[in-house]
Amino acid sequence: MMKTVPAGRAIDWFKAGWRVFSSDIATWLILAVIYLLIMVVLMMIPIIGSTIYYLIAPTLVAGLLLAAGKSLDGGKARVEDLFAPLRNETTRNPLLMLGAILLAANVLLAILGVGMVGGFGMHGMGGAGLLGGLLALIASLAIGAAFLYAPAEVVFRNTPPVDAIKASLSAVMANIPAMLVFGLGYILLSIVAMIPLGLGMLVLLPVMMGALLASYGDIF
Repeated sequence: MMKTVPAGRAIDWFKAGWRVFSSDIATWLILAVIYLLIMVVLMMIPIIGSTIYYLIAPTLVAGLLLAAGKSLDGGKARVEDLFAPLRNETTRNPLLMLGAILLAANVLLAILGVGMVGGFGMHGMGGAGLLGGLLALIASLAIGAAFLYAPAEVVFRNTPPVDAIKASLSAVMANIPAMLVFGLGYILLSIVAMIPLGLGMLVLLPVMMGALLASYGDIF
């Protein structure tokens, strides 16, 4: 049953995320390096690389969430956890379908972005340009909300992809104050993480996976 939590719970989620990382720093650094390398390499390959990334991104996130679950429960995360959902026949296809929907959503967002650029070109900062920018922002936030908890729903509850997306969007809409604090915290931590040549992302990724899992446990 989905719950509404107070905004202050977001602070506890970050604390849980830090416990995940600090429980096994070496393993989590390896997991973060592998995930970020996969993301960077694929995104550097025009069209095909980004397509593959969006398709497999939910499976990789699900793997990180499985590892975070072990850490929060006092167990030991393993590097192979990252690819466990992709190897599991039960979760592989639903997560890949989730990735296909994510890909389609980002393609639509890109098209909307082109429209926004065209609007700026023809109308400056007014009219269609501002409208396009607003629509792009709303669409981006909606995609983020729809997919925030979808991988967790699939991997932990075997929820069908479309239902998982609906559940994620409903959870975010029911907890807007907590999500605002969560999002603001993420932005601030991201800024700090980028200062030392971006190396802080190796810490931020595990912390955010632990925080995301903690928030999922609170809300669902």
